[in-house]
Amino acid sequence: MPEQTPKLSIKTPLGNEYILRQNFNENWDIIDQNAASQSELDDHQADSIMHITAAERADWNGKETPTGAQAKADQALQSAKDYADVLVAGIDYGADKIIINDANDVFTSTNVEGALQELFTSVSNGKHSIAAAIIDKDPVKDSKGSDDLNKLANDIRDIEIPFAVHTLEDMEKLTYYKPELLSAVINVSETSAQITVDVYGNLYYTGSVNNNGAVVIKFSSDLQRVIWSKSLTYRTTAITVDEVDDAVYVGDSNGHVYKYNKTTGNLLWQWTYSDVQARTVLKLSAYNDSVYVLRSKTFLKITAGQLDWSVDTNFNYYDVKVDPSGNYYYVTIGKTLYSIEAQYPPGGTYKWKFEVAYRCTNIFIDVNHDIYISTSPLATLKSSIYKLSYMDGMLLWQYEHEEEAENILYFEVDRDGFLYMAYGDSKQCRILSPSGKFFYEFDNDLAQNALSDTFTIYEGYMFTFNAKRLYKMFGMYRFPIV
Repeated sequence: MPEQTPKLSIKTPLGNEYILRQNFNENWDIIDQNAASQSELDDHQADSIMHITAAERADWNGKETPTGAQAKADQALQSAKDYADVLVAGIDYGADKIIINDANDVFTSTNVEGALQELFTSVSNGKHSIAAAIIDKDPVKDSKGSDDLNKLANDIRDIEIPFAVHTLEDMEKLTYYKPELLSAVINVSETSAQITVDVYGNLYYTGSVNNNGAVVIKFSSDLQRVIWSKSLTYRTTAITVDEVDDAVYVGDSNGHVYKYNKTTGNLLWQWTYSDVQARTVLKLSAYNDSVYVLRSKTFLKITAGQLDWSVDTNFNYYDVKVDPSGNYYYVTIGKTLYSIEAQYPPGGTYKWKFEVAYRCTNIFIDVNHDIYISTSPLATLKSSIYKLSYMDGMLLWQYEHEEEAENILYFEVDRDGFLYMAYGDSKQCRILSPSGKFFYEFDNDLAQNALSDTFTIYEGYMFTFNAKRLYKMFGMYRFPIV
């Protein structure tokens, strides 16, 4: 049996076989079916899609091989690394060389090192301020600016906050908070010294120094730290604080009025009387860069260091006060308290006028703007304190001192409405309730005879002085007995 070729299956007879006609014809049919005609061959050769040109072949053969491409990529990577190493080796990584983009202008410096130093300084200063404020509020604390923030936060939480008691029964359950009597030694003249306090409890003192000039001193609320101090040529006679304008005003015996920045102690301006008679500044009261000045028979207003107006009368003025709304009140050696709106010039319309039977001496304005005045008795008469409505001058209550011919030397009203007054030759202190009733009394042996007719009150503590020492005396604020 014949065999077949592998591709076209053409039959090939074995050596012992004859060639059969049928097989011969089938072989030619197979060849004819698989062979291309001349036209088909020409069409095939002309097909440019199926076959590439010589130019295309040459271009194809010029393409990069995968191996060659990888080698070139590896070389490019290594070159980039080498170049970066050269650049980095020349860079200074110091914080003072790194520039910051301070879009909000928080820092003065333009580099990281300077900004970090500014931040450190700011935090350090803030910590010292916090520590000082803690000690001002609670002198028993040992807070320091070097303490960490957690320590300062705990000190703040642990501040002993005093509270007011309002009944005698409560007073029996509580005790005075007096671990020690706070004081500061200074050379003062008791007859001429004046003191006042700001809303933070800092004390401002002015007085003569050994009859040679005078000083103005700002103390911390515990009297243990001098915040700033200024020297003056003439004996000082009056001092007042203006919280609105952050200022302290001082008057002297030679007609000068000084305005200092309350925070820094810098002198902002100075004004002097033009005449030479009766120059002594008796009283000062300030509001928003204006200060009202009393001297003998003259009442005047100074604004921004310039005389605004001045009024001379035939009677003596005795006291003047300005309320937080800018209305001013004054009393004369006569019997009348006048209330005048600040926008009116001298001789303008009175808001109201209150008349009493005796001579008016002192004025005080409380946190609610209500007005208090004291009267000085004659011979066998009794002195009094009146509380008036700031709206219309209506009498709210009257306290009449029980002792005849015993002067009320001075008084102030604390923020909770309790009134402290010094009276009599023995300089005793009496506390009245917000309704004008007797509440408590103590005498000057509490502070080595320090209680004088010049004192000031802050949060239940009384600041006063004797010959050469300032005192911070406890008031009506107490801690529970432990």
